[in-house]
Amino acid sequence: MRDTLEGDDAYRERIRDFGRAMQAAYFIIAVRAAGLAAGPMGGFDQAGLDADLFPDGQWSSILVANVGYPGKNAWFARLPRLEYKQAVRHI
Repeated sequence: MRDTLEGDDAYRERIRDFGRAMQAAYFIIAVRAAGLAAGPMGGFDQAGLDADLFPDGQWSSILVANVGYPGKNAWFARLPRLEYKQAVRHI
């Protein structure tokens, strides 16, 4: 595997990005398993955050998450969903 990864930067980055996404998912699952609420957010200024928190460049952010105790009535009923026949088309 070493030879494969050393010679293919794009493949190595794909593996890295998948691993980062998995770690973020495990973090959110762990927070929720501990009874806390987790609100992951994308669309933030990643370069600005990294410059402020990780100026040496050894680390980088992948998401921002609100973590804390949920407020009163924080959970609501499931929103309406499409029926199977509306969402799936067999070809």
